[in-house]
Amino acid sequence: MRAMDSVEEAMHRWRGDAIPARNGRRRALSALLGCASMAAGSTAIWQAWRRWVPEFDATLATAAGRLSTQSLPDGSVMTLDAMSRANVAYFAGRRHVDLLAGTAFFSVVRDAGRPFQVDAGGVQVTVLGTRFEVSLQQQGDVRVAVASGRVRVRQQDGLEHELLAGDALQISPGTSAKLQRVALGAVASWRDGWLDFDNIPLGEAVERLARYSTYPLRVAPDAASLPVLGRVRIADSGAWIRLLPGILPVRVTERADRALVVSRR
Repeated sequence: MRAMDSVEEAMHRWRGDAIPARNGRRRALSALLGCASMAAGSTAIWQAWRRWVPEFDATLATAAGRLSTQSLPDGSVMTLDAMSRANVAYFAGRRHVDLLAGTAFFSVVRDAGRPFQVDAGGVQVTVLGTRFEVSLQQQGDVRVAVASGRVRVRQQDGLEHELLAGDALQISPGTSAKLQRVALGAVASWRDGWLDFDNIPLGEAVERLARYSTYPLRVAPDAASLPVLGRVRIADSGAWIRLLPGILPVRVTERADRALVVSRR
């Protein structure tokens, strides 16, 4: 406004006109309206910035046989299983994680005004504050298990589930989701060096163990669908695989590169 007044006064002088007296009230009102307009615009821009631009953004990953525990800005904690990867972004109104590979366990600090969301394979998990595990499995399956609190799970087709402590939900593309009860100690048991297999395909079980192995572990297609039940100590995974012929109709072959290959006999 001052700049415009100066320009107008200069034009009057150039033309030789008398400079008109200004109404101070109108000038003050105009200045006030100009400031209010600028303040409103700045507030809108700031709110949009906070909504869409993260205040914290990081991509975390782990190698074979390695776990990683990461404290997040709000005091929540994320633990990544071996060979896992996730992107974490915190915004003003939401906390968001994209699980890109593997498995993660979350211990989330409650914040009713900023929900915590995890996206994995087209599945969205939303909590306010709880402890739970999300896992990306073979062929696009997603598994969610709850250690405490309440979790809402939304499938890609819009179907929603509410899980409580001890609930585990298995979501497979093109099929109905399967809900089961699990022992609370079995949720993310890999953090304590154990894996629990509850009638899952052998191929999936060996794929999980392979994340921790220093040598390749493989299952032939003819044996991949055999069901496995039991608890395996991760440090003894090689010994467990060598014992499989005693409980399943399989053979185990050790190759020159130390790879263990399980096939149907």
